[in-house]
Amino acid sequence: MTPDSIIFNGAKFQTSEVKLTFYSRTNKFRGGTRILFISILYFSILAVILTSPVYTIFFNYMFFIYFPWGVSFLYFLYYIYVNYIMEYVIVEFGTSKVKLFKVNNKKNYDLINSIKDRSFSVVYVEIGKGFRID
Repeated sequence: MTPDSIIFNGAKFQTSEVKLTFYSRTNKFRGGTRILFISILYFSILAVILTSPVYTIFFNYMFFIYFPWGVSFLYFLYYIYVNYIMEYVIVEFGTSKVKLFKVNNKKNYDLINSIKDRSFSVVYVEIGKGFRID
């Protein structure tokens, strides 16, 4: 592999064809702080729900109705965490797009930095500033 090309899925791309888009937050939650924030949010909402007398009465008889709602709620928190709190990079190789997370992953971090050094198109986007992520 030459220094001016990158191989992805067996195809060779010139560095001019590779585009990087960095997505980050303005309030810059970092690794452990993000996990702490999500944990506090989750456990506070869970405590309110589970200590409600009406919920505990119905929970004994309607477990199979409330359990899917609980799973849906956990997925909702995961969706918020991944799309609005975590920092990530979208790497475009021609028409293919790869989403790489930067949090606590040295391999991805090194890969992103090496592509960033070679790429000509690097864009920084702040999440929550009117951008929609698909």
